[in-house]
Order: sequence, then C-alpha cells, then structure tokens
Amino acid sequence: TEIYTLSLHDALPILELIVFTIAGLSFEAAGQTKPVQQAVYFHKDTLRLVVGQEDTLKATAVPDAPIHWDAPASIPVIATIAPPTSSARYGKVYLVKGRKVGKTKVIVQVGAAKDTCWVFVSPRIPVKEVRLNKDTVRLKAGQTQMIQAGITPQNATDKTLNWRTKGRATVTPSATNHTEALITAAAVTDTTLIIAEAKDGSKCRDTCVVITRVPLDSIRLNKDTLRVDIGGKDTLRAMVYPSQATNRSLNWMVKGKATVTPSSETDTVAFIAAALTPDTTYVIVEAKAPKIGRASCRERV
Repeated sequence: TEIYTLSLHDALPILELIVFTIAGLSFEAAGQTKPVQQAVYFHKDTLRLVVGQEDTLKATAVPDAPIHWDAPASIPVIATIAPPTSSARYGKVYLVKGRKVGKTKVIVQVGAAKDTCWVFVSPRIPVKEVRLNKDTVRLKAGQTQMIQAGITPQNATDKTLNWRTKGRATVTPSATNHTEALITAAAVTDTTLIIAEAKDGSKCRDTCVVITRVPLDSIRLNKDTLRVDIGGKDTLRAMVYPSQATNRSLNWMVKGKATVTPSSETDTVAFIAAALTPDTTYVIVEAKAPKIGRASCRERV
C-alpha cells in the first residue's frame, strides 16, 4: 500500500474545481465560463394579409443584438419588408406588405441563430353594395336616432365606412360598430343628406335624408280683450313660440257677428271688423300644424 501526502497548498486548485462543479456552474477551469447561446425569435409564426395590406412584424434577440431581416426573393413578389424608419435597418420591428396572392416567408438572423415567419397573402374582396336601413329620417330639433348600414358581400375585406353630411344635422360613427352611426338633428329647421361610403375604394355608397322640424309649442295673442265701436276696426297680432318653428301658418276663426281677415303678408296679423249691432265675438287663432294648441281673444262690440 502506497500512501501519498498532499499539502493544503497543492490541494487548493482541486478543491476549487470540485466546489464549482457541485454548485452547477459550467467551468472548464477556475474563473472561466462557457459563452451564452444566442437566440432570436418572431412574436408570431404566421402573418395573414390581403393584397395591399400592411402590418407590423416583431422579433426579439436574446441576449439583445442587432437583427438581420431577410425576405427570400420570389417571382412574383408575394410580400415585401421594410424598416419603419431608415435608421432602424437592424431593428426589432419591420413592416410587411402583401403584394400578390401567395405564400412566402420572412427570416430573422443573429449570427447562427434564426427564425422564420410564414406570410400568407389573400386576394382583396371589394364591397359591392352599401345599403342604409332608412331612406328618410324625420326628427324634431335636437333629437337623435341610430342608423345602420348593410355591407355586401359579408366577407368583404374592408367593411369600414366613411360617414359625412351635407347640412346642419350631424352624424357620429359608432366606436364599436363601424356600420352604425348616430344622427343628431339640427337645432333649426333643416334638411341634411347623410352619406355612407365604403373606404375600400369601391365607391359604393348610400344616402339618407334627415328632415329636422321645429314644432310650434304655443301661440299668444297680443290682447285678451278688444273693445270696438259698432262698425269699428282693430288689429290683432299672434306671437308664435318658438320663433324658429318650422310651420308658423295660422288659421283665424270667429264665433260671433264680427269678422276677421288675416293679413296677406303674414298669418300672425289679422284685422278685426266689429259687428253693426251690439255683439260679443270670440276670435280664435289656431296653428295649421296638427296637434298644436290654440289661442283666443274675446272681442266685445
């Protein structure tokens, strides 16, 4: 049996190697590490576009490093890639645009590490018809109403719409449904044309007429009582509220022997001719618009 004597000084390098191995660190020798393996990956493995559509594609390198992007050449060119800005040639985000119907791929690489994203480009399906659910909308001043548009075909690529108006009423597209919009009537009498047009360039559109009417709320005569001599004359004036009411036409009537003659210039003025004998006559003025109240004046002779 041979016995070897090992001094503590001679044993230190061996102890260091043993300790680091137990700790799970990959050391070839004390103080030396293996290089970290480079990786690069896309945030999605497929990208689906239609012809003419553009979308972003993102890649990440671990550890962080400049990324080289490549789209292998194909004939015809299915899709192209470009950095969002000229200064980001080796950046993490690129723009991919569909050019032709087909399938292609985009590759990112950092050193020997690489990843692939497949790009599928489908044909663009244009809108063939836009149809609003109403041709005419009648509203009172300030009222609102929703309007909906139908798109044909249902699988059209871009079903978003441009909403616009010609008139004083307003249209506000829905924030959750691009085929709906809220119409707000004007504050005054108005006729507005609402236009809904497809954004895809097909020029398909439909229109709706919004008619705003300001209702007549009340009528007030300038006098409650007239005292007129036999055969005498006087004038009555009617005040219409609100002043911007759409229909301000009035009917004048009497109950008695006196007569009333509306002015030829305006319905709000009438001339009273007293009876030729003592009499009490009621003069009544009424709006021609339906379901509106009336005002009256008792005329005494």
